[in-house]
Amino acid sequence: MVIVYTRTPVVSDMVESVVVRQLQDQGVSAVAWHIAVPGVHGPSRRQVVPVVTSGEYTSVLSVNVLEVKQVERDYPATQVARAEIKLFSVVTQKLVWSMVADTYVRTIAATNYIMPEEADVQKFAEALTGELIRSEIL
Repeated sequence: MVIVYTRTPVVSDMVESVVVRQLQDQGVSAVAWHIAVPGVHGPSRRQVVPVVTSGEYTSVLSVNVLEVKQVERDYPATQVARAEIKLFSVVTQKLVWSMVADTYVRTIAATNYIMPEEADVQKFAEALTGELIRSEIL
């Protein structure tokens, strides 16, 4: 189960989909939270536990955006989102692995939405799965 915590459901859904697709490309049976439980954005642990235990999931990968900060550089995205990634075992209900990573984001004109480009999220997902492989998790 992949769960992404951001301020905006559309961003969480997009990031979940890209990460799930990348994990599936590595042979992992992964499901996005927004597909398994539509309409519940930013679930609490109390909401997650019964879903993953009844659904026979073995692990939960959570991505939590900690902060978005401005950066100075020559790139269309001038902000960086820092995310904490954690992998939990459903069986033991304990943390198995974690890391902190950054990805570039942009503010959509005429809105307050901060949105990553799908290409940047793909690079983030590739780096994430690469680290899981190096850590011998995958």
